Amino acid sequence: MANSPPLPISVLVTVVSSLLRLAAYIFLELLPIRGFTIGIPVLFLTHLLLFTVGELTATDKPAPTVVEVTDTVTVVEIEEDVVKEGKDGELNGVEKKVEDVVLVEETATVIPDPVQLTDSLITLALTLPSRRLAFRLLALSINLLLTLFTLDYIYRPFVQTFPDLAYARVGAVTPHSAKLVLRFPLHAAEAIAAADELNREGETEEVERLMKQDSWEVSVWWRERMDTFGLGLEGEAVELSWNEGPRVDLVEANDWVGVVQLDKLLPATEYEYRFAFANSTILPVSRGPLTFRTFPKASSAHFKFVATSCLTPNFPYRPALSSNPTIKGFDLLAAVLAKEPKHSPLGSTPFPEAAAPEAAGSPDTPTETDPEPTEEPELAEEPTAEPTEVPQQDEAPQTPLLSTVSSVISAASEQLAEVTATGVPIPSLPPLPAMPTMPALNLENALSLIRSFLPKRKEEEGPESDANTEFAILLGDFIYADVPKYGGDDLEMYRRLYRRVYASDSYRKIYEHLPTFHIYDDHEIGPNYIGHSNDSAPPFPRANGAYEVYQNNANYDPLQPGGNYYTFEYADTAFFVLDCRRYRTDPEQEVGDKATMLGEQQLSDFYHWLAKVNTTHTFKFVVSSTPFNTLWYGIDGQIDTWAGYKTERHEVLQKMSSVPNVVVISGDRHEFAAVASSGRAGGSILEFSTSPLNQFYIPFVTSFDTSGASTSTWTREAERVVKNDEGEDVVEIVEEIVPEEKVLRYVREGQHKWGSFEVDTRDEQHPRLVFELFINGHRTWRLNMQGKPVKKTPPTTAIGMGRAIGANFKHAMEALGIWKALGL
Repeated sequence: MANSPPLPISVLVTVVSSLLRLAAYIFLELLPIRGFTIGIPVLFLTHLLLFTVGELTATDKPAPTVVEVTDTVTVVEIEEDVVKEGKDGELNGVEKKVEDVVLVEETATVIPDPVQLTDSLITLALTLPSRRLAFRLLALSINLLLTLFTLDYIYRPFVQTFPDLAYARVGAVTPHSAKLVLRFPLHAAEAIAAADELNREGETEEVERLMKQDSWEVSVWWRERMDTFGLGLEGEAVELSWNEGPRVDLVEANDWVGVVQLDKLLPATEYEYRFAFANSTILPVSRGPLTFRTFPKASSAHFKFVATSCLTPNFPYRPALSSNPTIKGFDLLAAVLAKEPKHSPLGSTPFPEAAAPEAAGSPDTPTETDPEPTEEPELAEEPTAEPTEVPQQDEAPQTPLLSTVSSVISAASEQLAEVTATGVPIPSLPPLPAMPTMPALNLENALSLIRSFLPKRKEEEGPESDANTEFAILLGDFIYADVPKYGGDDLEMYRRLYRRVYASDSYRKIYEHLPTFHIYDDHEIGPNYIGHSNDSAPPFPRANGAYEVYQNNANYDPLQPGGNYYTFEYADTAFFVLDCRRYRTDPEQEVGDKATMLGEQQLSDFYHWLAKVNTTHTFKFVVSSTPFNTLWYGIDGQIDTWAGYKTERHEVLQKMSSVPNVVVISGDRHEFAAVASSGRAGGSILEFSTSPLNQFYIPFVTSFDTSGASTSTWTREAERVVKNDEGEDVVEIVEEIVPEEKVLRYVREGQHKWGSFEVDTRDEQHPRLVFELFINGHRTWRLNMQGKPVKKTPPTTAIGMGRAIGANFKHAMEALGIWKALGL
């Protein structure tokens, strides 16, 4: 006999379980809808309740059986006496006769119904009614596991606070300066113990002073990184002396994040830097040497940069034993950058052991277009959303900060004691070879192993470039304060989300060597945030406070005090990074054409910048966190983008299209589109909207007008040559309809997208821009754009030329130290 729940209960269990599994798949793999954060746990509790009721009301029913019938065949010999008759009918004796008789016996055997593997998998997958208790329990366990995965994805950002996170990165870079960011949490007792053990034994007054202060002075040390290969000195140890730079205060009020700016640097020069306490103790904040390269000071250049937006750790969800957040998009980006021609520091190397600090007082040696495409590109096959193999990274050390510092102190103390006792310096030992490690046990590595046997996707063919990526622009949605669950208008909540991204080893491989510039979008603040130029209305003050500490302070200085929009230059290429959230008004509430995206002051600054760079820079990039084109629809496509601000957009388009070689870079929509927009005066601009780097896209549904049929149109007079009645060519004036926007390319699929921009202005008469779209780590589309030559305006007066020459001379003297030596 077998216990079986009533049929209505079994049907309800099947329906609820199927809904739960479908919702969990959508939430963890496709679209982390906030409603599912409650819906999935509710579905599991419903399943559990129905399971319990079903088991309590189960009735005994005969177990499923099969009757097996077998035949038993037996052959029996039968002897019989037969009277033998004579010819005359007389008896002639008795004769024995033997005959074979076949007996067939049927046997019926009742056996349990055998379990079929295919039927079992289907039953478990669909939670079909089953009379076997083991199947019902296994189905419940699967749903419990999916619910736990969902809760892990929802609440891990609240549990992972990373208070001891330590990192350093490069922010704004110019030909003569660089902003460096440091986060190093300092706990008084630990820092004082380290300082006291190393260099401050017996200095009780100094220790007491340090324990009373609420901030810590840390200096940056820097030096030019010698290119031994270029000088023909490869294989020889050539090191330049370290220079002590300015100090940065690490204050708890700023979450232990500080920014320092190095000045008086040489253009197009690679530098190495590190941070140290006043006693020369090096802060262990990186995997290896920290480097950056200043921008060139030239009238032309050949370089690359990347742009993207929208990222959240561990999406699609993968259960992992490691507590370090994974951002697959950055892993893929790092793998692509590592293949660039010049020596690349982006490889994954283990954290180096900190060297023993030298005695204090040794600053010289402390311890360690018209932008019309020239031709239509050949389009590659439509990219798919299949995941690609990611190089497995070593597990990051999860030890607390104190253990790291203590190990350095212990090693240094032992070496110092031995040197003191013997008077003989200890020779440095060669590093031990790295021990092979097994990859982490998670689903991602299992899938990667399977994918390694599958055919690889063919990439878009194209010539390899000798240019290198010099910086990255992240256009917003760097954190998701409201997805999958809003943690409230809390400053620590915002900071915790930033720390979680910077704690990722995936992102660390990027920001430790590649300058990154940022601008926020809505999810750093709230969904579809509209600021109304009101900085005091929640949640902006706390959200912007966290953004300033972790992002904005390292950007280029804003054009207005307290603002977030800024400009910068790379050689003869200019950038304007817009703030599309703080000053915008609600387009659904504004009367007439008063809705604004940028606000009056920012719009004025933008127009002033356009006029300034018109004849001084070849390419001009306008960075907008939200798309400039009007072709996105869906729930908010016509409200949250520039489409909701048609009057202001029209004016901005006319201004930009009158300037040669303007390109708009945008993101936000979790899709890709390349759109050419034409102005009334005859010029046009190109827009490349690329996202997400590590987030969802919506499959099977297109919210973009790929035909461009919905775009605005206008008429203009045009000349055409026609034949008259006599067969002669005559010029005729006609009116033609011009669509404002033309779609060059649209791609929906892909959870990991970024755009690579290659700028080449070395030939002033033929400047060139090459855009490459990367999806899931593969180059899938390329567009070549031939820019217009720009007749650059030189200094018009002798005074202007004198100032330019004098400024360059001063920078050179400062970089060589001569200016300071002369006391100037």
